[in-house]
Amino acid sequence: VVETDVAAFWNWVAQPLLFAAIGSELNFHHISASTAAKAILVICVGLCVRIPVAFLATARSGLDPFERGFVALSWLPKATVQAALASVPLEVLDNETRGEAILATAVLAILVTAPLGSLVVSSLGPRWLKRTD
Repeated sequence: VVETDVAAFWNWVAQPLLFAAIGSELNFHHISASTAAKAILVICVGLCVRIPVAFLATARSGLDPFERGFVALSWLPKATVQAALASVPLEVLDNETRGEAILATAVLAILVTAPLGSLVVSSLGPRWLKRTD
């Protein structure tokens, strides 16, 4: 019962507040096209490394290749961690431009990976995973 209540609180109250607070920290009008392009490049490079490494990390897990692929792709979205930590560099760094660039990268990572990850998990899960009872 407690687990259900905490999950409901997280999904309906805490998580939307977390994302709203992060969204209010970032002013897209102050982000240059160069910064946005570099942020997207960092996100893409990170995904190109993380997905194969996640696939390789499950090599001796006993999962079949489709299940391993699903695990690797399901690790695609990392929105909650980025949202929780995104504003820290802005507050800690002496250079506001760098702090805003890091914040922009975190927010763009959320905007890119969260919907993409949701789409991948909801579409590939039923096809790639087998239910065993």
